[in-house]
Amino acid sequence: MILETIPIEVFVVQKYNAPEVQKLVEHWRIEPETIMKNVIEHFRELGIFGVPMAQQVMMLDAMRTYLRTSPEITRMVMKSEQEEAIRARTKHAE
Repeated sequence: MILETIPIEVFVVQKYNAPEVQKLVEHWRIEPETIMKNVIEHFRELGIFGVPMAQQVMMLDAMRTYLRTSPEITRMVMKSEQEEAIRARTKHAE
């Protein structure tokens, strides 16, 4: 068994494409890079810079929880939805 630690940046990029994560973010009108950067910064603030292979399942769960509950990500999603609604109204008014 390999007991390797993956840098948090690599882990987030790899797991962002996991089906359970994609299901959460599929309708968000935010660039994936912006979301991943936010998640990486969150984990770094917690002092997490790497993920041991044995803790990947737990960290994926933590990542999904953060995506569902982060006030900052919620604000970004709401802002993008509002901007899209404004664009739709403006386009419809023309």
